[in-house]
Amino acid sequence: MSVLNRDEILESGKLKTEVVELESGSVIVSELSGNDYMEVCELSRKVDSDEIDMKKFQPLLICAAIVDESGNRIFSKDDVELIKGRSKDFYFKILSVANKLNGLSSSAEKNSDDNQSSEASIASA
Repeated sequence: MSVLNRDEILESGKLKTEVVELESGSVIVSELSGNDYMEVCELSRKVDSDEIDMKKFQPLLICAAIVDESGNRIFSKDDVELIKGRSKDFYFKILSVANKLNGLSSSAEKNSDDNQSSEASIASA
């Protein structure tokens, strides 16, 4: 394997995107930049702790990952409550792709499975 030069490093660092088909149309989900990822983590921290609160992290990740055709964010951190109010199918479909693009799939799938198990337990009660 060869050692990359500056230009090759910058070229290989381009953000990956994926188009997600929804009932009403398409959404572009993007991998986060290092800065965006650090911002989402910082905003997701539990009070007086270094631990991440997944109830904060997941909607912030979705807000940061949805972009337009030019790669610009559509939502900001101020839109978290709006995103949390979308349907469960929308939320988990976008979250799944955002997790995959950002290398978070294994922990995110476990959390999603736990959430769905909890919902199933509530529904059967």
